[in-house]
Amino acid sequence: MWIQYKYLKKLEISSQFGKILPIDLEPRDNFSVNRNDEIIYELKNYIVKKEEPDYLWLNLRSNSELYREFNNLISKIKEEFPNLKIGAYANSLLFQYEEIPKSLSLCDVIAINLNCVSAEKCSKIYIFNEDEKLTSQKMLDGIRGFKKNFRGYLSIYTILLGGINDTVEDIKALRDFISELKPDQLSLGELTGKAYKSISEEFKSFAKSYFSDLPFEVSFNF
Repeated sequence: MWIQYKYLKKLEISSQFGKILPIDLEPRDNFSVNRNDEIIYELKNYIVKKEEPDYLWLNLRSNSELYREFNNLISKIKEEFPNLKIGAYANSLLFQYEEIPKSLSLCDVIAINLNCVSAEKCSKIYIFNEDEKLTSQKMLDGIRGFKKNFRGYLSIYTILLGGINDTVEDIKALRDFISELKPDQLSLGELTGKAYKSISEEFKSFAKSYFSDLPFEVSFNF
């Protein structure tokens, strides 16, 4: 029977990483200033009553203010549970800030959601804070800098959005950046729904052929 936790989600099984316990750092309408302590408490409770997973998996969205203390959370987890590995799915916007990538470097696995690299397309997909002079170039430079110092497993996850980032120019620009970055893995997927046009089968075939010869693992989810 699943005990209702505030931050912990149900255990998932991954063929690559084993037993994964997801942690929602932004529970809907229920954020707490004592979040880090509450997460540690829930982890202790879970491991005592159930089992110790192979990985904790953190989902970081784009609200940078919620991750200013992320370094403390990772350090506490490493201290309390030295055998646990930590993975994180991070919005690429977060790499504009110096302190957040430094915290993420403490993780064992990082998956970055990067949907475009050109300034024009980034302005359509992402929101940049003009007061802090944050730009798409800072985001890309932040990812480059992170890769240089990161010693874990790095994956890039790109979602193709019909009518937004599904042109030949988009694909070529993305490949150029990914080729330079040299992550351990690249995954391309498609977001479908009323808000976006369908991506043609011809374009999907083009994307597959254009990325398939990269010298690292590439997967396609369409």
